[in-house]
Amino acid sequence: EIEISDSTLDYFVQRTIENSKKDKSYENYLNQAGSEDKLVENFRKGVFDEIKKTRFIHEIASKEGFEAEEEEIEAIAEEMAPYWGISADRAREMVSTREDVRSDIVSTIIRNKVLDAVVEKASISEMEPQSEEEQQEAVDLHEDSSQD
Repeated sequence: EIEISDSTLDYFVQRTIENSKKDKSYENYLNQAGSEDKLVENFRKGVFDEIKKTRFIHEIASKEGFEAEEEEIEAIAEEMAPYWGISADRAREMVSTREDVRSDIVSTIIRNKVLDAVVEKASISEMEPQSEEEQQEAVDLHEDSSQD
């Protein structure tokens, strides 16, 4: 469990609202939410969940010593080059000169390593499908525990 100050959450919610207005998705989100208060509540929950995921990934990556090697960064750049509409050489150059692009690729590599490690350590077992009543009980239990 992590603690995040209200001011930090408010800052990220405000940035999310500003970004949604820039990419013209704000009105759509507002219509789906039904009210501005509900939209802010939805964004707040989304921001909090994203911060928790990012923190989890960072904690595991740090504990396991995961890093992005230069060869991995260049390989991703080469893989992305056709999607970016540039040559592999230009993509490698871009990764070395643009910190934002490099940072995104490094984050992707580390996130993938963490996810691979989690999946590798997870135990998966088949379960019988739950009845609707059992599913609702699980949802209720989850909602009760997340409100604490």
